Amino acid sequence: MPRPATPVRPTGKPLALVGGPLLFEHLALFEQIEAAGGRVVLEATAEGERGMPAPFDRRKLAEDPLGCLADAYFGAILDAFRRPNDALYSWLGRRLPESGAAGIAFVHYVWCDLWHAEAERLRQWTALPVLALDLAEDGLTGPVRTRLEAFVEMLP
Repeated sequence: MPRPATPVRPTGKPLALVGGPLLFEHLALFEQIEAAGGRVVLEATAEGERGMPAPFDRRKLAEDPLGCLADAYFGAILDAFRRPNDALYSWLGRRLPESGAAGIAFVHYVWCDLWHAEAERLRQWTALPVLALDLAEDGLTGPVRTRLEAFVEMLP
């Protein structure tokens, strides 16, 4: 009789990845985090969990399909452009402890003032260490990798 598979325990220091949208060129960021000794436990960029619509309320779907669609997409997707954006911080306040993140890698483009402004607010709001990483359209630069390695190294 075959033995049951031994579950693989995740390794690496747990990080939350928070910020604006990522380009294809930035997907290497996940590999860089792992190479630096970390692992992403909460993907809260525009393409991650934060950017997903809410589940549809199937009871209301038959009565008001367009209303359900609007609620799922416009009412639940959280972003820095929403003002006030307290819902974004309420969501992070729930998800960060659930994920067990020991630090936050905050990504934004230099030209994106909305997300750039959130870096300081996030630092003031959370007790977790925050590393703000400026992204370029052509991929990750050497300083991004070096700063990420130093950040992961200092996490508990």
